[in-house]
Amino acid sequence: MGTYDLHINCFWAQRIEGFYAILANGLKFPKYFSGKLDSLSECLSDLTWLEESQINIYFYEEPFFLKGEAPGLRSAVKQTIEEAVEELLQLEEEEGEMLKKLSIYWK
Repeated sequence: MGTYDLHINCFWAQRIEGFYAILANGLKFPKYFSGKLDSLSECLSDLTWLEESQINIYFYEEPFFLKGEAPGLRSAVKQTIEEAVEELLQLEEEEGEMLKKLSIYWK
């Protein structure tokens, strides 16, 4: 199954549109991804289109992450990402097998 690593330099993700574009391209989101928080949550909680079972996202230069957006949006996006990680872990426990594991690293 393997590991899929996505490295994101947050300097290029200071605006929400840029962040969504980087993430959608990097994780090969389906065409139905709408660039909204609920769509982000849905895609991150699935990831079945990726062959690899372990997905790692490395965020570098964290102080730049969504720096050009309202602080509330930055918090909401981070919370959505954290909830997707938890949802995948919960699905693993319910199904009794590892489907996808998503790990996030902030640097």
